[in-house]
Amino acid sequence: MEPRTIRFGLLRKLLLYIALFLGAELVSMLVFGAFFLASGHSESQNFFDAVIEYSETHSTAVMLPVYGIVVAVLYIFNRLRGVSFLEKTALNKKIDVKTALLCVVMGFSANFWMSLILNLIPLPQAWVQQYSESAAALATSNPIIDLLTIVLIAPLVEEIFFRGAMMNTMLKSTIVPIAIIGQGLIFGAIHGSPLWMIYAAVFGCILGYVRILTGSLWSVILFHILFNAAPYAFTLFVGVAGDSIPLIYGTLLASAALFLGSLYVVYRRSDSAV
Repeated sequence: MEPRTIRFGLLRKLLLYIALFLGAELVSMLVFGAFFLASGHSESQNFFDAVIEYSETHSTAVMLPVYGIVVAVLYIFNRLRGVSFLEKTALNKKIDVKTALLCVVMGFSANFWMSLILNLIPLPQAWVQQYSESAAALATSNPIIDLLTIVLIAPLVEEIFFRGAMMNTMLKSTIVPIAIIGQGLIFGAIHGSPLWMIYAAVFGCILGYVRILTGSLWSVILFHILFNAAPYAFTLFVGVAGDSIPLIYGTLLASAALFLGSLYVVYRRSDSAV
């Protein structure tokens, strides 16, 4: 097959993946927005204003149906094509206990050094405000739902979709570095606000690299779960550290060293180092 044909085929498939994710999100937003308007809780009587208002303040509620839709569509589509869903997403490949523990350490430490860097470097105030508003919108009235969604459901579904199905599709048509960077950029792009897009793109590329090194999706699912759980500990750290520069920079260096050390061990244990 001609390289140009392969490139256009891959682009078409990636656009379908993006359309699936954004389409599911749009459907969820419209449905919740309609109920929000009908309930009389919206500050506006305009349907589209109500949709935007609800989506900006209840992103977790909006995303839960999205996660269900995209996994269901992927499962049904692959089942109709006679393709194993587990193979398509690399869920069929197990990891050993040592690799699992290393991924846990990487996820926890990565959140610390990335969060500290974001807090230390000067950023446009508008970006910081948008990021804070987006983070606040993740909270619901039920902390258990918040915890399950952010720490468990979101990592599981996002890894199945991006580092699983999408990345495997890219690996069939392009070289590994492009697949890693490509899915990372797409993962970042769907996060909306500028700061979150950059943050998620870097994180997505790291996850893609770990996925290649381990050959299993379970490694990045664990990584992502601990990454999303770490902010609860990071909030406690911020309260303890205060304005202590030695403690802040010491924690930054320690978490970065722990992350890089764990990543190096995973690299050394890998048969598919990039």
